[in-house]
Amino acid sequence: MEAAPLDPGLCASCRHARVQESARGSRFWRCGLAETDPAFRRYPPLPVRACPGYSPAMRRWFILSAIGRDRPGLVADLASLVLECNANLEDSRMTILGSDFAVIMLCSASDAGVGDALAVGAKRLERDHGLTILLRHLDEGPRSAVPAPGTRLYRVEAAGEDRAGIVAGICRVLAERTVNIIELSSRSRPGPGGSPHYEMSLRVEVPESTEARTLRDALEAEADRLVIDVALMPA
Repeated sequence: MEAAPLDPGLCASCRHARVQESARGSRFWRCGLAETDPAFRRYPPLPVRACPGYSPAMRRWFILSAIGRDRPGLVADLASLVLECNANLEDSRMTILGSDFAVIMLCSASDAGVGDALAVGAKRLERDHGLTILLRHLDEGPRSAVPAPGTRLYRVEAAGEDRAGIVAGICRVLAERTVNIIELSSRSRPGPGGSPHYEMSLRVEVPESTEARTLRDALEAEADRLVIDVALMPA
């Protein structure tokens, strides 16, 4: 048997391949075809560059989100979980909100058992480190690239004295015109004279059928109501 290397070749994406772990913690790539066909080696020499039995596995996609008290090592724990489950970390967003650290990860894998392995590992991290973790399987995989077909990418910037309703008001204007928000960040900080100053930045997909001037006018009308400044510009 050959211990599983970082690059197992075709085995990494073959639906017949399985990773087997020994009692000592060593991991090996095992060929499922060998169970019924003696022409295939149970533990093939790695990396495998050519194989007549190779069959691409269906890619499975997962969203893993976690929230917990901020501390060193939290990201390492989550990334290690993804690695240990033979999944790839495709994309992620991480930030500190208040006293907690929030992270959302997009993972993919070809092994049918990865979802169960991630779920078991997530429970362990919740128990050992006080995290709140949500794991979701994406049945249809990731959405299309940004901007989506039939849309244009714009940026919306809003700023003014912090008051209730800024996010709701601006986002309602966008929703009523079928503008899709793909990213939003906001913060409140001390402004001139010490009064709270609110800033919000959005990346949005605007339908090609929507006039930028019409959308800008609607946003400015809402900004006047909220007594804030707003700007719409191509991203």
